[in-house]
Amino acid sequence: MMLPLIITFSLIITLSCNVLTVRNPVLAVVSLISTYLLVAILFITLGAEFISILLIIVYVGAISVLFLFVVMMLNVRMLELDGILSNRMFII
Repeated sequence: MMLPLIITFSLIITLSCNVLTVRNPVLAVVSLISTYLLVAILFITLGAEFISILLIIVYVGAISVLFLFVVMMLNVRMLELDGILSNRMFII
């Protein structure tokens, strides 16, 4: 009984550290979604099914997908700005 909990806790800690240390923002959001899902699994094992479903619907379904959408749109905009700025010559 303790081994699955230890594995779940270690994965939660690893993925939450991965959210803070990874340089790619898309991978950080994917790690955040994975962390939310593991915490929801932990809540299910504790007997709090309502909180786990609420966590999945609210955080994973809405907020994390919004983060992923914004990050992906900002990456497109940053690439466009880098292309525009690299084509122009600035005289200081």
